[in-house]
Amino acid sequence: MVQQGAQPALTSSTDMLKFMDDALRELEEAQGGQDPQARAQLEKLRQQTAALSRVEGQAQQLKPSSHASVDESAIAGQIDNLDGQLKNLEASIAKADPATQQLFSQSTALWLHEQQQQRQQDEHS
Repeated sequence: MVQQGAQPALTSSTDMLKFMDDALRELEEAQGGQDPQARAQLEKLRQQTAALSRVEGQAQQLKPSSHASVDESAIAGQIDNLDGQLKNLEASIAKADPATQQLFSQSTALWLHEQQQQRQQDEHS
């Protein structure tokens, strides 16, 4: 029989359900037969606990980790830094003479064309 002072530490819903099942089994043995109402309630509790566990698991998957928030702020900081560098570059190009601007424009067009060809080759590989 389950003793009042000897209750195990219930660390999970599985432990709790096992404890309740064992306690019910002992009570039924003492009564000399099964208790259908108590069995039905225990089964209902087992189903509800399983449903809660599934929902909890889904919530954990949706919850962003603390690493994600750190990574997001690092990314935001990097984007701000790159944005500042791009503005400085645009200002430098705007101040450059027309020949330098044309050379920069041609170099950029060539680089973009090569990048596009590389992506197409990668897609076909």
